Amino acid sequence: MRLLCDLNEAGAAMIRDYFGIETMRANWNSLVAGEPAVASIMLHRNSLMQIAEFALIRAGARAILYRADDSITGLFDAGTVEAYSKLLADKPIEGWSIRTTRVGSGAVGSRNIHAFSGRVE
Repeated sequence: MRLLCDLNEAGAAMIRDYFGIETMRANWNSLVAGEPAVASIMLHRNSLMQIAEFALIRAGARAILYRADDSITGLFDAGTVEAYSKLLADKPIEGWSIRTTRVGSGAVGSRNIHAFSGRVE
């Protein structure tokens, strides 16, 4: 089933960027995290992990830590990325993995840059 997700301005901007859309439905409820809700969207539960990855990369995460309970955490500091990478290399934890991202290279906003032509679409 799908979940009703009310969004504040920052959340709506991220979802519009993720789906490549310009408009969204009006909000159902009035507040999200203490801020005015500006839009609502119905999302399937299985899409939440991919949206979370996108949001973390968009926020500048240097790496994403995947855990066995199907949760993820963004790692924003190079030292933290190095520490988790070493930990998982030295003593693997079942179901845990880490994936580094390419922050600041190869994209403009959420759009990839074509390596040969430099085109952004």
